[in-house]
Amino acid sequence: MTINPEDVKRSAEIDRLMSRANVHRMRGEYIEVEDLCKQIIELDENNADARELMADMLFARGQLQPAADEYKKLLEYHPDRVSAETKYAKVILEMGENEHERQIAQEMLENPGKYKEPQSHPLLAFIFSAVVPGVGQLYNREMIKGYIILGVFIFSLLILAMSPDTKNLLQAFGALMNPQDAPTKPPPVGTLVILMVGALVFTYIYAVIDAPIAAAKAADKVREKLSEPGS
Repeated sequence: MTINPEDVKRSAEIDRLMSRANVHRMRGEYIEVEDLCKQIIELDENNADARELMADMLFARGQLQPAADEYKKLLEYHPDRVSAETKYAKVILEMGENEHERQIAQEMLENPGKYKEPQSHPLLAFIFSAVVPGVGQLYNREMIKGYIILGVFIFSLLILAMSPDTKNLLQAFGALMNPQDAPTKPPPVGTLVILMVGALVFTYIYAVIDAPIAAAKAADKVREKLSEPGS
């Protein structure tokens, strides 16, 4: 088998350039590594090691699109190179994440405050719920829960306002407070009125307890996000 001296010379030059590239890589001199890899590729376009190394250096410098192009070319020449396939997928994924972050940043510039984390204060949430059950939840931006509590509270008030048994209930309550003035036979109180009173008491107690706790948890989450690296 005839050995071509030019091939031997080219192979030796590629080995020399690759050795220099590895030295520069260990020193963190990425641009020098890229230049040497380009020289190798000029000598051997199909050299997988040089093309992958150059793509690695581009990726390390944050040059995502050029790195993706190099990994793609490498896979065209060497489709079974698993390491390049994995790195190519990683670059594409990071490019997608960066694009998503860029879009969010653009929206933040165009709509200031859109991505600002709302923060509720537990004391205000308690006061709002103490005045009207459900309003504290609405203040905490728990809209569904707030409307349910507020709806149950208002509905119970309306039923009590329209029911004739409400007067009997008030009389029975007065009798408990002043037993000496109580009639011998307390007036009857309907089941519906008792249920509505129970609903009022339950929603009120639940609202004034739940609202400040939810507001405190939301505040803790905001502090956790602000304390995360990169926040």
